[in-house]
Amino acid sequence: MGQIKKPPFYLACDYTLPVVSAAQALEKGEATPDQQKRFLTWLVNEACMTYAMTYQPEGDRQTAFAEGRRHVGRQVVKLLKLNPSIFRKASQNG
Repeated sequence: MGQIKKPPFYLACDYTLPVVSAAQALEKGEATPDQQKRFLTWLVNEACMTYAMTYQPEGDRQTAFAEGRRHVGRQVVKLLKLNPSIFRKASQNG
């Protein structure tokens, strides 16, 4: 019997039951503060590989794919860090 082949690093996205539960609770609007944090942590660190090395020795396409995932994570982090008052001031000025 053959061994199950694990997907390549740039396609892999591991998750646990608590992460699945957190994602589903978030979608329903019922996530606890802990579940919200758990899901965001998983999204940024695991699904998007925001802080991971994205270079793939297999080739440029694999590296580009991994960089695409990382870009999404960087956008999420940016939104979490932005100061909302900048947008309030901009909408008042014009």
